[in-house]
Amino acid sequence: MFQKVVLFIVLFVSIFSSNISKADPASCKGAWESILNVYTITPEYQALIGICGLDFKNKLWGKISTNKDLGYSGARKIMFSKLDNVNRVVCDVYSTQCIRTSGIPDPKVFNTEHSWCQSWGAVGISKDDLHHLYPVSSNINSIRSNYPFCEVVASTWSSDGSVFGESSSGTLCFEPRDEHKGELARAMFYFSV
Repeated sequence: MFQKVVLFIVLFVSIFSSNISKADPASCKGAWESILNVYTITPEYQALIGICGLDFKNKLWGKISTNKDLGYSGARKIMFSKLDNVNRVVCDVYSTQCIRTSGIPDPKVFNTEHSWCQSWGAVGISKDDLHHLYPVSSNINSIRSNYPFCEVVASTWSSDGSVFGESSSGTLCFEPRDEHKGELARAMFYFSV
């Protein structure tokens, strides 16, 4: 699953790389063929098929840039009281921990995960963009910190499928549990655009 999600991101990154459409149209076509062999493109994005480079990035941005600035407190309120709240229960995306709440919980218990960390540039309106904010236990949020996501090969901590440790290149990183990897990949791609 993780490899399939990574493949999807790599192909999309290659499609909107600023060099592909200018330097090598065959690479653009090949990237699209690879994506279309694995994925079905939903109708609202079919107009992007075959487009690469900055044209792709700009057209995709036009489709997803209709955000409303809720402010950080407003975004957290919506996340904890509506968006991720099912029958007054909110669950951590990195574990099986859940809490009962109808609003913003005690930050010592549950907090807001910025998938694209504030230290990576999630500031201003980006800080409160619900496309990359998720409920998470404060303990696990501290463990993840601002480490990059990866496949962990040498674990120093794990819980409910999420793992912290080293990647194959020796970089300290965090691997989310399988149930959240697809959503996380979508959030990271969205934020990179």
